[in-house]
Amino acid sequence: SVHVDYNSKVIGNQYATLEPGDDYASKISPCRTFVFLHELEPLMKMNLIKGGDLDNAIVVVENPVPEEQLDHLKKLFNKPDIEIKAGYLNNLELRCNNELARHKLLDLLGDFALLGVRIKGRVWATRPGHFANTEFMKQLKRTIRKAGEKPRYTYDCRKPALYDINAIRRMLPHRPPFLLVDRIFHCDATSVAGIKNVTMNEPF
Repeated sequence: SVHVDYNSKVIGNQYATLEPGDDYASKISPCRTFVFLHELEPLMKMNLIKGGDLDNAIVVVENPVPEEQLDHLKKLFNKPDIEIKAGYLNNLELRCNNELARHKLLDLLGDFALLGVRIKGRVWATRPGHFANTEFMKQLKRTIRKAGEKPRYTYDCRKPALYDINAIRRMLPHRPPFLLVDRIFHCDATSVAGIKNVTMNEPF
C-alpha cells in the first residue's frame, strides 16, 4: 500500500493498494508518472527528461500560470495547444482518482522486484521514491543473505538470452540509460527475470 501526500492542494492525500488476486495490468500498469510544473523546467534545461511528454506524463500545476509563462511552455514542449484545467497541464483527465498514488505503487513494485525473491508480508510506504526504495531493498537483500535465502533465479551467461537488448527496445521504447534491462533470461506465465549491466557512468 502507498500513501502520497506532498502538501499539494491539487493532489491532496492519495492511497493505493494492490492485494493478492488484483489485476495489475488493468489497475496499476496504465498509471502515468507525474511531476510538478515548478520542477519540470529545471529538469528539461539539464536535459534530464528524455522520453517523457505531455501524452504519457501528468504535470501538476499548483499555482496560477501567467500568460507569458504559458507561451513559454508552449515553445518548450513544442505544443501550441497547452492549457491548464483543474490543476493539471494540457487539460488531461486522470485515469482514476488516485492515479498518482497508483504510479508510486507501480514504482515500488518494480523496485521490490530487484530482490529476486517473493515477500511474504504487507508493505506500507509513505511518499516512496526510487532512492528510498532501493536503499530499503539493499537492507532487505543483506538480511535475506544472512538468513540464507536463495534467489529464485540463477543466470547462466553461456546460454543465449530469450530477448536481447534490441528485442527489449522494441517492446519498451525507452531511451538509454532508462531502459534498465539488457537481456531477459527467464519468462513464463507468471514471472520474468532479466539482467541489467551496471557500468561506472551509471551511479543510480
